[in-house]
Amino acid sequence: MQVMRISDRVLPALGRGDLPEPSPLRRMIGPSVILAGLSIGSGEFVLWPRLTAEWGFALFWACWIGVTIQFFLNMEIERWTLATGESAVVGFARLSRAFVPVFLLCGTVP
Repeated sequence: MQVMRISDRVLPALGRGDLPEPSPLRRMIGPSVILAGLSIGSGEFVLWPRLTAEWGFALFWACWIGVTIQFFLNMEIERWTLATGESAVVGFARLSRAFVPVFLLCGTVP
């Protein structure tokens, strides 16, 4: 399968810079990590308290997995944006044209 990359004729050439060092996890541990992980969509503020009320702590492990993955993904996307000056959507579009309709659908369907 051939990957269709978007050429520099469509998008400007990719600028490169030094990636900032990630902040030590010890400095970020606390309530702000949980709030930052959950603040991406307002649905989490409704979904997780409701699930906890209905199921107790049986699904609490899923909350922690979701928050942890979301936190690290957001940190890497932030570092990409700081290093290149581009959003993550443009970065994924540079990888393959298949990401463009995916992001378009994800942005309009909900």
